[in-house]
Amino acid sequence: MAQRRKRPAVDVKVAYEKGGKVFARIKIGSPWLAAGIAGVSAVAVLYRENPEGVRTAVTNTLADFGEVLGVRRGSVLVDVRFHTKERFLAFMDAVAAGTVKQKLQERFSKLGLKVKLELTVTVYESASQMG
Repeated sequence: MAQRRKRPAVDVKVAYEKGGKVFARIKIGSPWLAAGIAGVSAVAVLYRENPEGVRTAVTNTLADFGEVLGVRRGSVLVDVRFHTKERFLAFMDAVAAGTVKQKLQERFSKLGLKVKLELTVTVYESASQMG
């Protein structure tokens, strides 16, 4: 029987813009719905049903680290600008410790979503690379 490999919780490609700013896209996902809509994550369904609630939960969670530039579908994709390398590193420490994921899960739970989240972080050299 083939053993499934576990996806890494965070996939990071580090690059910094001149002036010390760091741009990142955070993908917030969840396991696929076991029943109901095939191929759609529970986070994507929550976003479709309550986009403002999701935006508020994400913005409040990330406010201590950086500026949320946008929140959009694709599970939930969050574009963030960290104004200093230190704020970015503090964010990455919080991701590694599970703090960011825990806070997101708590806030999403208040919106009615009680699932385990998966985070993926991609770092860009500039906002223009985020496309």
